[in-house]
Amino acid sequence: MTERFIRPLPSPIVFLLFFSYATATALLFQKFLLPLAGIAHHGQGLVEGDSAYFHAVAVDLADRIRLGGWSEWRVYPSEGATGNVALLAVLYVLFGEDPSLMVPVNAATHALTGTLFLLVGRTLWPSRIGTLAGMIAGILYVVFPSSLNWYGQIHKDGFAIAGSMLVLTAWVGTETGNSSRQKTAAILATTLAGLALIAFVRPYNLMLVFGGVLLMLTFRLAAFWHDWNFPEWRRIMSLQIALTVLVGTAAAMAPRAGAEAQKYADWGMASGKWGAHGKVAEWQWQSTGWVPQIVERYAEVVARTRAGLIDQGLKVQAGSLYDIDAVPASTPQVAAYAPRGLQIALFAPFPTRWLEKLSATRLVAVGEMAIWYLVAPGLLLALWFARSRGALSVAVFALALLTFYGITIANVGTLYRVRYLYLFLLMLIGLAGWLGFFDRRGWLPKESGQPPPGEPPTPDAGKEMKQARSVLMGSGITVAAVTAITFVGLFVRDIVMARLFGLGGELDAFVVAAVVPMFLVAVLSVPIGTAIVPVFLAVRERASAAAAQALARRIAMTFLAAGLVLAVVVALAGPALLETAGWAALPEKSARVQAITLWMLAIFVFSGLVTLANGLLNALGHYVVPAAAQVIVPVVAIAALLVFGNSHGAIVAAMAMFVGQLVNLVLVHRALAARGVSLWASDKFDGSGYGQFVSQYLPLVAAAVFMQLTIPVSTAMASVLPERGVAALGLGSKAVLFATGLIGASIASVVLPYFSRYMAQSRLLDARRELSFLLLAGTVISIPATLVLHLLSEPFVRLAFQGGAFGSAETSIVSRVMANGILQLPFFVINLLLLKFAIAIRHSGRVMLAAAVGLAANVLLNLVLMPRLGAPGIALSMSIAAAVSAGLMLLLFCRLGDVAWVDMVFIVTNWILFLALAVCLHYKSYPGAIAAGIAFVFLVLGEWAVTFRPRSVHANSP
Repeated sequence: MTERFIRPLPSPIVFLLFFSYATATALLFQKFLLPLAGIAHHGQGLVEGDSAYFHAVAVDLADRIRLGGWSEWRVYPSEGATGNVALLAVLYVLFGEDPSLMVPVNAATHALTGTLFLLVGRTLWPSRIGTLAGMIAGILYVVFPSSLNWYGQIHKDGFAIAGSMLVLTAWVGTETGNSSRQKTAAILATTLAGLALIAFVRPYNLMLVFGGVLLMLTFRLAAFWHDWNFPEWRRIMSLQIALTVLVGTAAAMAPRAGAEAQKYADWGMASGKWGAHGKVAEWQWQSTGWVPQIVERYAEVVARTRAGLIDQGLKVQAGSLYDIDAVPASTPQVAAYAPRGLQIALFAPFPTRWLEKLSATRLVAVGEMAIWYLVAPGLLLALWFARSRGALSVAVFALALLTFYGITIANVGTLYRVRYLYLFLLMLIGLAGWLGFFDRRGWLPKESGQPPPGEPPTPDAGKEMKQARSVLMGSGITVAAVTAITFVGLFVRDIVMARLFGLGGELDAFVVAAVVPMFLVAVLSVPIGTAIVPVFLAVRERASAAAAQALARRIAMTFLAAGLVLAVVVALAGPALLETAGWAALPEKSARVQAITLWMLAIFVFSGLVTLANGLLNALGHYVVPAAAQVIVPVVAIAALLVFGNSHGAIVAAMAMFVGQLVNLVLVHRALAARGVSLWASDKFDGSGYGQFVSQYLPLVAAAVFMQLTIPVSTAMASVLPERGVAALGLGSKAVLFATGLIGASIASVVLPYFSRYMAQSRLLDARRELSFLLLAGTVISIPATLVLHLLSEPFVRLAFQGGAFGSAETSIVSRVMANGILQLPFFVINLLLLKFAIAIRHSGRVMLAAAVGLAANVLLNLVLMPRLGAPGIALSMSIAAAVSAGLMLLLFCRLGDVAWVDMVFIVTNWILFLALAVCLHYKSYPGAIAAGIAFVFLVLGEWAVTFRPRSVHANSP
């Protein structure tokens, strides 16, 4: 069984991950989900209500600044609008009125709070329990969908929560560590930063924070007064008293802004009860003589606020009111309601109401509450398994504020938002309790340690890997460059055909006729070149060169015979296949399709010999010759089309490609013969290695079947579209196939031998490190390249194809196919790298599973998207299916320890940013695209730093 290891991440890297995720999801929420849903969408990605109001205030303030200068700017520009709106107005003046300008700021405050949970967890429990509890709490805080209400909109909550969390982090920092001046200064600076953030958006919240801090100080004095004789305890108390005084001073000096949040404190007084409903109409505060006046005053404010909020909720017919008949009218009644208020603040909405009036937002709340209900028992476990004095203080702070909000707010919808931070503080403690229990039971994974037995450290491994990477990159670039020439030739062939025939029946016939033969090439022929490399080298090394040559001959003759039989069967079954797939329904194309299919099948018969020879040359270290020999195929086809295309049609291209294939075979066979290897007659067929080849070959064929079925299935489904649908899908996919083929050729030629060499030397850890490096490099390079190709799709199609029978309508549909299809490139790169690694470690079954899931996803998505988008919808479904397959492969490899969980998190976060970038570019939200691009750059820098740190993620050798 594979052992998993835990490697903590530095807090700056955690912040970058959280920031990138928050940026991407906020942009997707604004630019895609809200417009798609339509409900409560105000426009410009904003929800009706506070966000729309804040946007309007910011626009007005920006207009006044443009007219009257910066003297018009105010920190608190309007009733209810505070610092966040003032900051947004500045951005509007500088960059234009796009709400997505606020996304990086909101994402930063949201990510900061999530990172602070990690830091607080590490401080309260200085062990892996604290690290894990802080990390899980931070992740849940960041990813819970309900938090999109503030970091995905224009709202104050993110600033206020971050400020409160900074103050609490400073308090927790006083509990541990040394008493150096630097630490004291850092604690005070953190506190001041938190107070400034709160005052910036909700200055009235400073009094609540002060009350919570005062209760923590009181609890500390009451619970641990017997430690007074210890100097360390006195130092801690001095620092905490100073912190309390600082918070109290800020609360006293805070400006009286945000009066709308305090107007309910005067409810029922001189201004009247505003047409009160129900019991609140009879409400009247009753003074209590024996209660201290200061307590009485605050209790009255709380009671009046509750009554006013209930009254307002009844007026607007709010659907999530609790205990509307509970309107305390005296200090004892307020105190008596406190336990019930805490219960509501902790656990509402209660499970009995989870399934009422189901909606998307209600389901989100149900999921989040279910997680909290599972974590909550950990609060009791923490008393035994994760004891911490600081954690008790945090619990006092959270429970006190939750009690206040539970008494004051009767609307669970509002309460759900304002309690977010305090509920997560309890969730942090609950997680620590559960993890402490698991640790005591021995259920937690092991911490990072030494490399596993049987895999000794490699001397000068770092230098050797750098040299190996240099050779790898050089070989890959060489192969890619040579292969690009072939692909350009094939693309020129398609351009010539498009200009000669347009998107008509002739080109449709060629595309349809090529599907089955090219599918057979990809499924049966291409795997030969992959499977032969390790087996040929092993037989050559362990037996003899003659045995290896005999093995190659046996494989060649076997495939030639099997290919001939299969080609005859397909040719005879051609009419039936066309009828079954629906292609016979295409007007007047059946005869042309069958004629071209025969020539394509002839190409398939000899393709196995070509790929076998290419694989042998790669195994012998000669990468350029097989790549260069393929150039002859498109050259012959182009020449034939220019001479005979107008008179004989698309069949000329198929015939010329067959001639080019024969010339290609002669060239690679001569290259093999020059190195002492021949695929022709042999005195004997040696059985050495044949069984190993078959065991490698068959799983690759099975995986290729699922991968390659995407093309014929999509083409078959496109055949029900208008006449130009099939050809548009074929032509629009050419750029995608060019990119994937180019990458595939370079990776297939050099990466598989690269991984195989490490495995042959029993260097699994080094192989995984190289996989991590290649995954990073592939992600970093492919995402920007994909976005560039996505943007250039229309100009490229216009330049390459438009002219003659190919008009502007054809340009539009083909460019959309290309733009949607090219989005699969980052997922294809990850898929291919993991595929080659799986072959090297002999775990290709994972690839088959992921490919099967990807095919199923593609079919389902075709059914959904094709009726709405046509051929571009099919291209988009291919991209989404590639993402599903790559995600599943990452999960499988991570589960078995071949991919570190850190790498998987980085890659998935990059994908989310990539999706956000694509959506922003599609909707021409350039500020949003810039925000996502900045997040991507910072994430790549962080990922690069983590990748080149020493790793401790191991697994047993397979």
